[in-house]
Formats: sequence, C-alpha cells, structure tokens
Amino acid sequence: MQGSADDKVLFNRIAEGDEEAFTMLFHKHTPKLLPFLIKLTRSETQAKEMIQETFLQLWMNREKLAAVENPPGWIYTIASNLSINWLNKTSNQRRILAGLPVSRQADDMNQDLDSRELDGIIQKAVSLLPERRQRMYRLSREADLSHKEIAEQLGVSVNTVKSTIGEALRFIHQYISEQTGLSMITVIILLRL
Repeated sequence: MQGSADDKVLFNRIAEGDEEAFTMLFHKHTPKLLPFLIKLTRSETQAKEMIQETFLQLWMNREKLAAVENPPGWIYTIASNLSINWLNKTSNQRRILAGLPVSRQADDMNQDLDSRELDGIIQKAVSLLPERRQRMYRLSREADLSHKEIAEQLGVSVNTVKSTIGEALRFIHQYISEQTGLSMITVIILLRL
C-alpha cells in the first residue's frame, strides 16, 4: 500500500510538470513493466519501445494524473493497451506480408542497430559538451549522483549544478532531436532524463 501512496505523490507532482518525479516514476516502474511486456510481446526490443510509449502517454496526459486513484493500475492499463494494439497490428501485418521472405531475426537486428545508432548519437552529443558540463552530466547520469553530491564533489553551489546540467540536457536533447527527428519528449524518455 505504501508503494501506491508513493506513486500517488509522484503522480501529483508530475501533474504539476515535475520532471524529477517523472524520472523517479519511470525508474521505479520500468523494472516491473519490462518482464510483463516481454511476456506479452516476446520481444525485449518491442517491450522497451512500449515502456517508452507508456511513459510518453503518461507525460502527455499529466494534467489528468492528480485524479488517478490507482497509479500502478493506470500505468499497466496503458502498457496493456499498447501491447494489445501492437499484437493486433503485427497480426494484421503478418497476414498481409505472409508471402514475403522477411525474417523476424532480420527485423530484430535492424531494431538493435537502431538502438546502437541512437546510443552513438547520445554519446556524440555528450562528447560535444564543454568539459565542465560533460563532467557534471556524467556524474549525474552515469554515476547517479544527486545535485547536492555533485556540488560537494566539485566545490560549487547546487544551483550551479542544476543550471549546468539543465544546459547540458537542453543541448543533448536538441542535438538528438536534430539528428533523429524524434520529438523532444521522446528524446527525454530515451535518455531516461
């Protein structure tokens, strides 16, 4: 019950546009959603895409979140609906394409290449940051340090860390959006903030 109450608090914060709460919710539920969606789709790549789409829908409908009484149920409903839609679409596509010699293995390899390509674009964007921004970004995202911990480690104010990481994220999001054509919110989800 405590977990659901925590989710309700996060939903209320997200409804007000709190990206930190969005990130916390994303990281909290992704480990539970992934096996659920893999079981439904039989594809880890597809399951990860559905998680991204689930949280994209959550963010885009954030103004409704304060009224949601069962946040985990709401998240799983979105994910389930996406799975059902994908399974129906895939089934229809298979019927239409039944005679074509396209293997599922080749499709999975293309999706893996897309994922690796995106990772490469992200790494390139990070490498283009000025050294100070790059260091703070890496401490935040790769070492998973809080703004306060980074400030203490580097001997700067928490506000300096927040603004520097904010500038880094804006640059990275913009760079990835320009390179891929993805919307900014999708880029944010892919980066897991």
